[in-house]
Amino acid sequence: MLQIASEIGWSPALTTQIVEIGGEVSECLRPPDRWLLQVSLKEAGEIQPPKQGLQPVPLADDPEAWISESEGEFWLWRPGFSFFLDLAKREGEAQLSWPREWQSVLRIIYFHGFLQHQGLMLHAAGLVRRGKAYLFPGPSGAGKTTIVRKSQGMTVLSDEFSGVQVAGNGADVTAFGTPIYGDWGRPGEDVAAPLQGFYFPVQAQENVAVPLNSREVLTRLLHCLSIYTTRPSRLRRLFDLTVKLAETVPGYALHFRPAPDLWQAIDAT
Repeated sequence: MLQIASEIGWSPALTTQIVEIGGEVSECLRPPDRWLLQVSLKEAGEIQPPKQGLQPVPLADDPEAWISESEGEFWLWRPGFSFFLDLAKREGEAQLSWPREWQSVLRIIYFHGFLQHQGLMLHAAGLVRRGKAYLFPGPSGAGKTTIVRKSQGMTVLSDEFSGVQVAGNGADVTAFGTPIYGDWGRPGEDVAAPLQGFYFPVQAQENVAVPLNSREVLTRLLHCLSIYTTRPSRLRRLFDLTVKLAETVPGYALHFRPAPDLWQAIDAT
């Protein structure tokens, strides 16, 4: 059994805790408050669902999930994985059959933590260049990791899941790095920066950024949301935040070829 205290802050403080589970080292950056997690590594057959309360819910992020959720608690189970989270106390217990499942724990914590603080998580690569953040939302295979690899010398927020916080009436939008990663294989940097725009990647033979109207941006963002809730109130809050983003932050369809000169199209926006 391993006790993990992850202190979380919204400022881009450079504090990182190293958590080792079953021999794999994961960097746990600071989600939105202080969370105390009890994590254990078990054989898959030892991780049993609760005897009552869970129902199968086909989440896009976790299609095998069984979920029980109330205003103050969240419980997700699937074969080989169980995670209970007390949202009020910010305490949780995770049972993992594979060390890499620590990433699933982080996804759930970051989703609920960001949502508590006017924020959300996107399936998006994120980069910081000249003090501004650029997000590249898209499904697997869209080219998120490719863009990160072709953007040498820039600060990487993530190649898979980036956080976004909306302040006030939506005029101030900040992008955050997360420790959640895809094929790039490394956690993002623990930094935050003002969001310059959304660039939805489309692999092509030439580089061009096509402006999108707010309705088009909203439609694309909705397909890129990370969602770990079934509660109507939380879903409504998530939708309202996404609408604010679409109305506030410019969006583009970024047709790009996998080469560093893709930034010429971005700089032209």
